[in-house]
Amino acid sequence: MFNSGTGDFDRDGKPDIAFWNRNTGQVCIWLMDGVTVRSTNTLTQFMPDLDWRLCYAADFDQDANHPGSIDLLWRHITWGLDLFFYMDKTNYLSEDFLLPSVLDTHWRLAGQDTVDSTWRLDRSADLIRPTITATSTANRIALSWSDSLPQGTFTVQRRLRGATNWTTLTTTLTATNYVDTTVQPGANYEYWVSGGASGRVAPIIASAMGVPVEGRGPLILLVATNLTTSLATELTQLKMDLAGDGWTVISHEGLPLHNDTNWSVNPPNISNIHQTLRNDFLASTNTKGVLIIGHVAIPYSGYAPRDGHVGAGGLDPWDHRGAWPADLYYGDVDNDFASAWPDSLAAYENTDFVANSQGPPGDGKFDPDYLYFTNYKVQLFVGRVDFAQMPSLQATYGLTETDLVRRYLAKNHAYRHKMSPYPLAQRGIAYGSWDPFGNHDGVNVGDAYCQGARNSAVLFGSQLTVGDPFTQTVRDYMWGFAAGGGAPDRINWGSPPEVEHTTVELCGTNGVPRIAFYLLSGSYFGDPYCRRTDPPPYGELDKFLRASICMTNYGLAAMWDHASRWHLEPCAVGEPLGAALLYTHNDCGYPLDNSGTTTLSIAGDPTLRIHTTAPPTNVTGPASGQGTVTLQWTASPDSNQYFVYRNTASPYGPYSRIPAGSNPITGSSFTDTNAPPGQKFYMVRAIQVVTGGSGSYTNLSQGAFKTVN
Repeated sequence: MFNSGTGDFDRDGKPDIAFWNRNTGQVCIWLMDGVTVRSTNTLTQFMPDLDWRLCYAADFDQDANHPGSIDLLWRHITWGLDLFFYMDKTNYLSEDFLLPSVLDTHWRLAGQDTVDSTWRLDRSADLIRPTITATSTANRIALSWSDSLPQGTFTVQRRLRGATNWTTLTTTLTATNYVDTTVQPGANYEYWVSGGASGRVAPIIASAMGVPVEGRGPLILLVATNLTTSLATELTQLKMDLAGDGWTVISHEGLPLHNDTNWSVNPPNISNIHQTLRNDFLASTNTKGVLIIGHVAIPYSGYAPRDGHVGAGGLDPWDHRGAWPADLYYGDVDNDFASAWPDSLAAYENTDFVANSQGPPGDGKFDPDYLYFTNYKVQLFVGRVDFAQMPSLQATYGLTETDLVRRYLAKNHAYRHKMSPYPLAQRGIAYGSWDPFGNHDGVNVGDAYCQGARNSAVLFGSQLTVGDPFTQTVRDYMWGFAAGGGAPDRINWGSPPEVEHTTVELCGTNGVPRIAFYLLSGSYFGDPYCRRTDPPPYGELDKFLRASICMTNYGLAAMWDHASRWHLEPCAVGEPLGAALLYTHNDCGYPLDNSGTTTLSIAGDPTLRIHTTAPPTNVTGPASGQGTVTLQWTASPDSNQYFVYRNTASPYGPYSRIPAGSNPITGSSFTDTNAPPGQKFYMVRAIQVVTGGSGSYTNLSQGAFKTVN
């Protein structure tokens, strides 16, 4: 099956014919002499994705070196992207995207074939990893996955979430679905699907109506010294919000700031903070993670440029070799951490980014670029809310570091409690200005479409919307996936203004993207404090990845997606973002995804979850009492069932359900008939069954509190 177009390809004054094969994607140019075929020429470059349609032939670039050469224009019927093949007669020279593209696929180019291909976005994602989804009841979990190549034999393995050993369920499956009827009601399982003709491996964490997680364990909160007093009210609210989601908060406040100009000040502070974290972890090995508020001293590690920039000139003008920020070090707190983080590299002076320079051995900057080669795992997830070094935002909008953190904590609270403008729609959106097959720089990890399709499948059970996340000011999305040429303060650097986005643009009050979480792939994003020695005329200190969570009302967390392929599977069954960091690093690293880079981090609160249930409000009760205490509350709009908890030691957890093991309460009141004397902290949480792309589980709302003396 063929399409055709015409043009004078060999510039002999006579029209020629270009054929496009809709079965193979190949292009063949017939050079004509009137109605006589002089020669046929099949291009070596072609489009194997059959959703690319050859639409037009004309001299688009008007290249003076190849005057009159006929170029080819392609349009992708699923993604809405447009692509040029620049030609010299019948020789392919190069290709480039037409920007801005018309991403609404209802628009078609004149001459575009109207026959739709069956190879859609979820299939193109198979070039990276099959998409996989699950549905569930209490007694069965049904898996379904895609495989773009002809089917082969699949192996399916399973283990309980958090277990070590795998059980093989089948090795002879020829279908692309599997029903597991041997599950325990209320349990969460990890599955691995491997094999098929593509040999791909697809993980998923599925829930058999998972039971609610009431106590999440200890969470360590670190607060910078310059924010402890100025944000005291907001930090108290944050600690209550953390306790309200089941965390027991261990707080360390007044911690030293990172010195951005004199590195020698930092190593002792980093060592002391790390020892504090180790002490907390060793005191309670159930400790799960770390939330850093502010510009607390930052570990650095590595030598290789994780974004590939070595300062070779041309399109690679800056050297990005050397040590990069590595908050992951704060998450490695077991007894072999010293072996995982040696400090013996020879000195390397980076004259473009001085902060990345490696000093002599023992300078306090660690060696590893990756931990997966030595199979080291980290024990704690780490996330950071840090808006230091954002001077353009203060110059443009009058927003100080303290203002930005205060604004972040306010929208964090609104998100958790399902207050306006939340909730957002459970869906993802992606746009990338790189090769849609994810082959930028030969690394199959930085592709927005493939990452978006795979993660949207497990999170939402739906295909991905194609569009620019940073222009979504009307429709809202839970996740935005974007890839493009990065500079420290922008994405799609050098592109037309409709596509290039900067920190200053994002952080205004008008036209703010309605998105909660981001996976962003672009140069320099993985080094969120990189500072040019001699910056060009860009806001080099206002880092784009951090700016994506500076926005009014929206933007709660962002992760760099280039040197690692993020696995968000834990988030689909009610676990926090931090669990996805640990799963990505510890369980989905080498040799599967090379995801063990020491730059793996979360800008934002790692305890946030993608499913929120509206909590009850206005909990009332007596000011004091013992023996019998009656509580009343305003019902949640999402549920009429609740658990009630009590703590007599601290409002920041841990809380215990009362009575222990009791069934959910129906209604909006509860009487504690065994209330102890003294101060008591009560918490009420709503219960809701949530269904996503990985099955169904029981979710709990944030807690609503009442103190009784």
